[in-house]
Amino acid sequence: EQDLEYVNGKKFQLSELTGTIIFVEEQCMTCQMLVKDIDASGRKDENMVTILVGEKEHAINFIQKYPSWNKIAFWKNEELQKKLNISAFPFYMTLNKGVVKEKGFASVKKILKD
Repeated sequence: EQDLEYVNGKKFQLSELTGTIIFVEEQCMTCQMLVKDIDASGRKDENMVTILVGEKEHAINFIQKYPSWNKIAFWKNEELQKKLNISAFPFYMTLNKGVVKEKGFASVKKILKD
């Protein structure tokens, strides 16, 4: 049970989610390429949640770059490593009502499955 917060202030828990979650770092070049490719594809899923690793200002910067992405949250790196043991980015998880169905290093192919 992990309480998270979208940039707009709405709280949520991972255990409530169904869909894809992408964890990205603002300064990670591979993360930036992934986000740009997903954005350019025009196939971004509306249920996709993007979690910026770090403080709220990282998530705000992301929204300024990618205004069409609407489910943006943030999570401090230390907490993310401690709670989910994620330390390499970009990372993704596919959840069904909070249950992990798939996870690993994120790629456009994995995120935008047909």
